Amino acid sequence: MKLTAEAVSQIVKECLPKDDSLTDEQKAKLEKGEVVDGYVTARGAVMGFCFVKSEIEKNRTEIEALLRQLPEQFMKDKGGGWSFLNACVTRADEQWGEHRNIDELICLGMALGVVSFQLPREMWPALPGGMPYFCVDIKAA
Repeated sequence: MKLTAEAVSQIVKECLPKDDSLTDEQKAKLEKGEVVDGYVTARGAVMGFCFVKSEIEKNRTEIEALLRQLPEQFMKDKGGGWSFLNACVTRADEQWGEHRNIDELICLGMALGVVSFQLPREMWPALPGGMPYFCVDIKAA
């Protein structure tokens, strides 16, 4: 699967809870950051999502394939992490998306446990553009 804004957005849509699948109580817990069985939350640079765990796992291979197309500087075992601002291009130096799409991809990776921010959120204002650095850590299969 090629890294495109459309591909990332499609996976996000597939992994979101279906209408009325969450109770008001579950929604309240998730908003507080509490654990709700069957769901996982991910907070990116700007956006946050609640995903269905089983759907995230079902799309693991595709999400990891998309993340692997980011420049090597993002990979933990290569560059160790790089700025959010540099994630709009692929390894082949082709622009694939905008900031919104990068945030969606980061959230998908966080939901899988393979993407992390390098510094705490309160330190981001000191970084270029006030945007975080993140790292992708996908174990070789």
